[in-house]
Amino acid sequence: MVLQIEIELIKESIGYSSHDLVKRAVRNAMPHTIGPAGRWVAIRDTFAVGSAVAREICKAYGLDPHEKVRGVRCPS
Repeated sequence: MVLQIEIELIKESIGYSSHDLVKRAVRNAMPHTIGPAGRWVAIRDTFAVGSAVAREICKAYGLDPHEKVRGVRCPS
């Protein structure tokens, strides 16, 4: 009950629920490697979870775990 009240207060003060914020983090995660990698790699690197959990997180948010996302880039 207290946690739910705190979540609602956060949502009222910043305009986003914790679910919304995690969804944004999942969508914007980038792998910590140079060049493109599967989205599950980005989730693994961002949230420090294993590959199976990273794939499940992708699926939970409606994203393809094998979609290629851009990793870090080195300035030339």
